[in-house]
Amino acid sequence: MLPLAGAGQRALVPGRPGVPKGTRVSTLQRLLELLLRPAAAWERIAAAPASVDALLRRVILPYALLAPIATGIGMTVFDARWDPLHGYLVAPDRIFATAATTYFTIVASILVLAAIFVRVAPAFGASASYRPRST
Repeated sequence: MLPLAGAGQRALVPGRPGVPKGTRVSTLQRLLELLLRPAAAWERIAAAPASVDALLRRVILPYALLAPIATGIGMTVFDARWDPLHGYLVAPDRIFATAATTYFTIVASILVLAAIFVRVAPAFGASASYRPRST
């Protein structure tokens, strides 16, 4: 589990509140914390400064790979023959294209939703910006 900064741990990693220096927070650790301690995880996420570029590289693109990888594995392993009751057969030479299309569709939909949220944010009292508001 992620070590949280206690009273004796003053030196923190810049940009990562609550994480002692020398501690690298992996994607798996973040995922586990989101599953096991969601309130603390979301507080950490909200407190951490993040640029659009960092979010894209560290969060959106890696997590968007999960569905295409599962799609590729599922089509390769479980989709071996046509089954009229459970689905269809994808030709083996089309599996990679299907997984790639899934990946790019997920990323594009996230970016479109972000643009929509920025446009409607002023209607809810937030700033129309990708940058978080300073408090």
